[in-house]
Amino acid sequence: MRLSRKGRYGVRAMVCLAMIGGDSPISTKRVAETEGIPVAFLEQLLFRLKKAGFVRSRRGPKGGFALTKRPEDIRMIDILEALDEAILPAECVAPESSRPGCSMKKRCASHLLWQRLSDTVRDVLEKTTLADVCSDARELQHA
Repeated sequence: MRLSRKGRYGVRAMVCLAMIGGDSPISTKRVAETEGIPVAFLEQLLFRLKKAGFVRSRRGPKGGFALTKRPEDIRMIDILEALDEAILPAECVAPESSRPGCSMKKRCASHLLWQRLSDTVRDVLEKTTLADVCSDARELQHA
């Protein structure tokens, strides 16, 4: 499984907003410079995160983006899903409603492995909050 830049950059942008801004808006330019994300791409990500209700924006000289919820209330799975990030080690573990399944799924032993891997990754992302990742970031800064 490999997350796209969309997922990786989206998580990094949210961590940046949580750690630098708190409740105060941070400019897109500052987030882009801090995280090394192209501004145009970051704007697309922040628009999706705003649409999902994770960030709010304010225009003007002291404008920018800020979190709408406490970092403790934002799960990593929610961020990635808001960005339409596929969290699948293989296509065959996608929900049937979203993608056609593999014709060999019922007799494929490796499918069980991919399903366990998918379930484990999903469990970690559901249990990990933005606050947890920020805590890890603070530890790395002090090391």
